[in-house]
Amino acid sequence: MKVQRINGELVELEDDWGAQAQREVERHLEACWDWYYADEEGLEVGDFPGVTMFCGGTNCSRTCEVNEMLAAALPFITAGVLRDHGVVPG
Repeated sequence: MKVQRINGELVELEDDWGAQAQREVERHLEACWDWYYADEEGLEVGDFPGVTMFCGGTNCSRTCEVNEMLAAALPFITAGVLRDHGVVPG
């Protein structure tokens, strides 16, 4: 079963989809933080890799970070539950 990452890439759902979801969140948050600090470090900023506004917690007390975590993890969790239990969480 294929799962679509936030960046649109399709990847194979692993047996341990919980660990895969965690790694995906870590990878995605790293990309968000790299984007956030790129300007300070004199790097090309480019397009934001996430799905919501991202202030790094300066305006929202980490809400933006939690939104990105959920967006990165949910496709893997949903696909894992569907594959392993035949149901979509609802």
